[in-house]
Amino acid sequence: MSNREDILYKSGDKTAGEILRETRELEGIRLEDIAAYTKIPVKNLRAIEDNNDEDLPAPIYVVGFVKTYAQYLRLDGEEMAELYKMKNAGRHFEPELNLEAKVDTETYISNRWLLLICLCSLFAFSVVYKTFGKNGAQPALESVIPEVPQEVKQDLTANSRKLTALLEEEEARSRNLKKSIERGIHIVAMDNIWIQVTSDVSPPLYTGLLKKGHAFKLPEDLSGYTLTTGDASSTSIKIDDVVWENIGEKGDVIRDIPLDREQLTAYLSGVSAQKVE
Repeated sequence: MSNREDILYKSGDKTAGEILRETRELEGIRLEDIAAYTKIPVKNLRAIEDNNDEDLPAPIYVVGFVKTYAQYLRLDGEEMAELYKMKNAGRHFEPELNLEAKVDTETYISNRWLLLICLCSLFAFSVVYKTFGKNGAQPALESVIPEVPQEVKQDLTANSRKLTALLEEEEARSRNLKKSIERGIHIVAMDNIWIQVTSDVSPPLYTGLLKKGHAFKLPEDLSGYTLTTGDASSTSIKIDDVVWENIGEKGDVIRDIPLDREQLTAYLSGVSAQKVE
């Protein structure tokens, strides 16, 4: 029995990552060499070997990585992928669509303004009560509105400014959060389109229908992938806060669009773009 067979025969409760690491070390292969060939980042390969899910993208991508890594080592890619799924039961292994996150700040801000109004009203009521109710007098409602003392006006103005500053600070935080969530490369469907995101050396990231208004966000730190779209006029590309709409003519099928950030930006240089506020 060879050493490779011995590793698989005695795998027992080993994870796919442990089997891959032991096989690689037996063959004397460096992670850097595997990364250069498969286009899978070294940190992802190391995370697979160490069973470190925190440094890995979504499970659906990891399955493809495991399969490609195993095939490079002349192991059964399907078997290793199934072993990874079995050891990670309960995780989501389907592609995620409609990944454009939305931060709803309108309700939050409106509630803050409501709080401001309530506080101001309460403060005004306390001024009226202290002014007229201190000696037990109960004035008629029509004569309740007096001249508010100057120091009270100053306090009310100062408190209002503080609350307004807090609201503006929260709005700025919400805008920054929304921008950070929306950063990255997105393929956006202006109408129902068929797309495929593939690599020559790795499994496809996505193949199928992308519904109107939905977006597919590419994982970070991936390279060597290209896009094929079945209708260029209904396909938009969003990189961070810049959108390139209608990257071709209606009905045009465009293949092998590079999805590396720099190459993609260069490819889209002739397409009109607009910045998203």
